[in-house]
Amino acid sequence: MAGVSLSHVYKVYPNGTKAVNDLNLDINDKEFIVFVGSSGCGKSTSLRMIAGLEEITAGVIRIGGEVVNDLGSSDRDTAMVFQNYSLYPHLTVYQNIAFPLRMMKLPKAEIQEKVLSAAKILGLESLLDQKPDTLSGGQKQRVALGRAIVREPKVFLLDEPLSNLDAKLRTQMRAEITKLHKRLKTTFIYVTHDQVEAMTMGDRIVVMKDGYVQQIDTPTNLYRYPANKFVAGFIGSPPMNFYDAKVFVQGEGAEVEFANGQKMKINPREIIKLEKDYRSGKPLILGIRPEDIRIAEEESNRSVLCRIMQKEILGSETLLYADFDTEAIDYENSSSGVIIKVPGVPEAEAGAVVPIEFDFSKAQFFDAESEECVSKRFPEKDRIEVFIKDKTLYFGNAEIGLPQALGNLEGAYEMVFPITAIRKGNAFRAEVVYSEKAEGTCLARLVSGNQAFWAALPEEAGGNVSLDFAYEKLAFYRDGSGQAPVPEWNVLSGTLLKKKRKDKNEFGLKFDVVFAGEGAVLCSVVFNGLLAYSFAVIKPSGYKFFYALVLFSYMLPAFSSIVPLYKSIVDLKLMNSYVPLWLMFGANAFYLMMMKNYFESIPKSIFEAAAIDKCSPFKTFFLIVLPLSKPILSVVAIFTMTAAWSDFLLPYLVLNDSDMMTIMVKIYDLKTTMGNVQGFGPDKLLMVLTISILPQILIFILFQKRITANAYMGAIKE
Repeated sequence: MAGVSLSHVYKVYPNGTKAVNDLNLDINDKEFIVFVGSSGCGKSTSLRMIAGLEEITAGVIRIGGEVVNDLGSSDRDTAMVFQNYSLYPHLTVYQNIAFPLRMMKLPKAEIQEKVLSAAKILGLESLLDQKPDTLSGGQKQRVALGRAIVREPKVFLLDEPLSNLDAKLRTQMRAEITKLHKRLKTTFIYVTHDQVEAMTMGDRIVVMKDGYVQQIDTPTNLYRYPANKFVAGFIGSPPMNFYDAKVFVQGEGAEVEFANGQKMKINPREIIKLEKDYRSGKPLILGIRPEDIRIAEEESNRSVLCRIMQKEILGSETLLYADFDTEAIDYENSSSGVIIKVPGVPEAEAGAVVPIEFDFSKAQFFDAESEECVSKRFPEKDRIEVFIKDKTLYFGNAEIGLPQALGNLEGAYEMVFPITAIRKGNAFRAEVVYSEKAEGTCLARLVSGNQAFWAALPEEAGGNVSLDFAYEKLAFYRDGSGQAPVPEWNVLSGTLLKKKRKDKNEFGLKFDVVFAGEGAVLCSVVFNGLLAYSFAVIKPSGYKFFYALVLFSYMLPAFSSIVPLYKSIVDLKLMNSYVPLWLMFGANAFYLMMMKNYFESIPKSIFEAAAIDKCSPFKTFFLIVLPLSKPILSVVAIFTMTAAWSDFLLPYLVLNDSDMMTIMVKIYDLKTTMGNVQGFGPDKLLMVLTISILPQILIFILFQKRITANAYMGAIKE
C-alpha cells in the first residue's frame, strides 16, 4: 500500500482554461480522503491526473514515493471506479471482475480464487453469471468495486460512484464503501459533489473551487473552523447565515452592529480569536450556523428581533425561516434573512416576531473583501506594541535583552511574529488567560501588562509561565516600513546550506537523468521542444488526418480513374454507370462516418477502465470494441464489399492489362449480365477485393495505436 503526494500540480488546457492551480496535497497510506466541490472546480481532473488519464501541465505526482508523471495509467498500480460504472456490457459479472486479472496473465486458478473472494465480500456470488444489463444500480456499483478489489492496487480512485443511485441506495452504498475501506486497509481517494458523502466518509476532505484548494481538513474542523466564507457556506445543511456587520470592543464590553442598524451586546471573551484589526469597526462578514441561534425568552441588549416567515417541522427538529426586517413579506429575496434550527417543535408560528440570540463563541468572522476567515481556530501570527531602547525590548511588564543583530533598533515598533515564535524560557513572564488543545499543541492566550497575544506551546500551560522569543522569527514595523527578522543563515547556516545543496542535487540529478537518455543537454532540449511542438500542432488535426488517410486509401482507385470514367459515361451514354460512380464516392464515406459515430458512442470511461486494467490499445480493440460492435460490423461488412466492388476499376485494369474504354464496356456488361465477362473469374475477383482492401489493412497495422487511442476511444477532446 502507499501514500500519494501532489506537489505544485497544475492542469492548463490548450485554450488557456486552468482546471487545477497549484495543488499541494500529501495523502497518507490507508487514508480515506475526499475531494468535494461544485461542478467545474477541478476535483475530477485532479483524480484523473492521479490515475494517469490526464497529463499534468506542471508539478510532481508521487505514489508510494515514486514519481509517476511519465507513467501510463496501467503502470501506476491504481484501480478506478467510474461514475457510470464502466462495466463491459458483453461480459458476465464474473468476466468483468476477472478482466484485469486476465490482462495481468495470472493463472486461471488464481483468477477464480480472487474473483470468488471479491464476490463474497460484495455479496455478488449469486450474480456471477449475469450480464450488467440485468443488474440494478447498486449491483453494478458493487461489480465495479469488485473489479477494482481483485487487483489489490496501492490506491483506489472513486469518481462520484454513487451519483446515479437513489437516495436510499446512496446511503446504503456509503456505508458499504466505508466498511470496505476499513476491511482492505488501503488508500482511498474519493470524488463527490455531495457534502453529506464527504462529511460521513472521509478522514480528511479537500474542498475545491475554480481549480483552487480552499481548505484541507477533517470533517469536524471544516464544519467548525472554515478557512473562508465559501467553505463555511458549502459545508453544512442548512447553510450558514451570513451578515454584513461591524464589531466594536471597548474595555470589558463589546458590540456587534448589523448593516440594518440593529445592535447586539456580546462578551469579549466570545470573540477572543477575532483579529485586532476588526475590533474597532472595520467591515466584516459575520457567519453563524442555524443551530447556534436560539429563541430568547425575552428581548434584551444581547438579542435582536426577527419575524418568522416559514416553519418546517422535521420531527426531532424544526427549521424556522425568519427575517431581521420585521416588516418583511418576502423572505427569499431578503438580505437580512436568518435560518434557525431548534430542537423539537417550538410554539412560535409563522408571522410571529420573536427575539433571538447568537452563540458568538461558535460564530465565524470573515474579511468583507477577501472573505478569508479572521477568527481562525489557530491564528498564524499576532502582534504587540513594543518599545526598544539600548538593546532592550519593553512591552507590558516585560524587559528583554535583544541579540546583537537587533541592536540597531530604537524607539516604538509594532512587533509581528508567528505564534510558534514563543517558546519556554526565562526572558519574560505572562499569564495564561485562555487555552485549548489543538492537534497536539496548546493554543494559549497570554497577557503581560496591557498586552495580550497568542502562543502555540508544546504542552498545556496555566497560570504564570516563563517564556522567550525565537528572535529570528520576529519582525518590527514602524510607519509602514519594517525591519526584517534576524537572517536565518546567521543562526542556522549549516542546516540551510546543506538543505540548499540537497535541493540542487535532487533536481539536478532528475534533469541529468532525463537529458542523458537523449545525449547532450542542448540536443535534448531542442529535440524534445520540437517533438512537443509537433504533438501540440498535430493533436488537433491528427484525428481528421487519420480519417482523411483512410478515406483516401479507399478512394485512390476511384480518383485515378474518374476522368476516363466520366469520359466513358459521356461517350457511351452508359447512364446506369452513375451507380458505381455514386458507390465510389458515397459508400466509403458513409460507412466510415457510420463506424466513426458508433465508436464515439461507446462511453469513454470504458476505454479508460480498460487502460487502467492494463489492457493495451490493440487488445482493447479486439476484446472490447469488436464484441461491442457486432450490430454495426454486419452492416459495415456489406458496405465494405460494396466499396470493394466499386473500387475494382483500377485493380481490374491492371490485372487485365486493358485500356479504360474496354474496361468500361466490360463493366457495363458485368453490371447487366452479372458476371458473364471473359477472363473475370472468382480467382481474379478475390485478387481484386484483396488489393482494394489492402490499403486499409496496412493503415490499421501502422496506425493501430492512433486508431484505438483517438478514434475508438471517443476522440477525446480537451
